[in-house]
Amino acid sequence: MALSSLPVELLIAIFSLACTDHGRTGCALNVTSKAFRDICLNSSVDLQCVAVLGGDKFQRFTDTLNLREHRRVTSLLLSDESEYYPVISDIWRLIFTILHAISPRDLRILHVSLDIPEHHKLRTPLENSSFAWLPISFPSLVDLQLPCHVYHPSFPSTHTAVSPALQSLRIKAIPQGLGAMLEREFPNLTDLTIDIPVAPYTSTIPVNLF
Repeated sequence: MALSSLPVELLIAIFSLACTDHGRTGCALNVTSKAFRDICLNSSVDLQCVAVLGGDKFQRFTDTLNLREHRRVTSLLLSDESEYYPVISDIWRLIFTILHAISPRDLRILHVSLDIPEHHKLRTPLENSSFAWLPISFPSLVDLQLPCHVYHPSFPSTHTAVSPALQSLRIKAIPQGLGAMLEREFPNLTDLTIDIPVAPYTSTIPVNLF
């Protein structure tokens, strides 16, 4: 029996098990056949585990999301280690666009890796430390790596966003009111790692919360 002759529901289940390699299998499925492409477009099973490497690809991923009705991303890595963005807000605008586009209830793992100058890491709107570290609620999120406070003037800031399922958090800056922020946004956090740069290297301080 040819794989393409199987029921769509069974194919989606098979694709779901296969698409766990940060997008490589999903890309391959999209060019295998029109039938497989249609399944991906209708279910977004190819986007459940995605790694977007390079800020120049963030807009392309946003365009891909805009073509989908279902945007069920469960694991997302957004990484850009370059310094070519003249204004750091450009990259944050793209990240916000992506995070607002995906289904919030499905995201379980979010890793954001950026080469951000130290003087940008602790900036908050109006220097108000009560704003959320992650100003979007993701009820299923369990693992978060975020170098600093997420903020862009084009998107609303809030202090009420909560990710109640979060267990592991890794950050690269220590904001004012860290304890209050953790209690407010991530009430069930058990593991906290703070990366503190010590030139010319970066040392990692693990802090376990119980």
